[in-house]
Amino acid sequence: MDIDFDKLQITIDTNSCPVSPGKSDSGNSNSSTLSYTDDFETLPPSGPTSHAHIIDLGEYATSMKEEGTLKLQDAIVTTLFNVSLATLRSFVNPTVNTFKAVFGTKDVQLVIWRKGHEVFVGHHIFC
Repeated sequence: MDIDFDKLQITIDTNSCPVSPGKSDSGNSNSSTLSYTDDFETLPPSGPTSHAHIIDLGEYATSMKEEGTLKLQDAIVTTLFNVSLATLRSFVNPTVNTFKAVFGTKDVQLVIWRKGHEVFVGHHIFC
């Protein structure tokens, strides 16, 4: 799965504010058949299943046939990591209250938007 990020128009908007407290998650460790990387320290491959993980895209092509193994949170952080490390850092930074990244062309756009602890993902097709 190759994504040519050089051809995508990207707009990233962040708005810093004081740190807001988070809630801990004591979920079970990840037992998915997908391979994850340890490229980002705070998103370890052994983290709880409810936490996001960076997918090893080199291994992903061989496991694409499995249904239901890809989680939205994994897809989001993997996409942001492959855009740039700084983009992912901004997304997971607790001092950044609002994060918005827009990918695509003027006709079709993917939006990843985080406000506090809520994350919104969607696409928009302009007619």
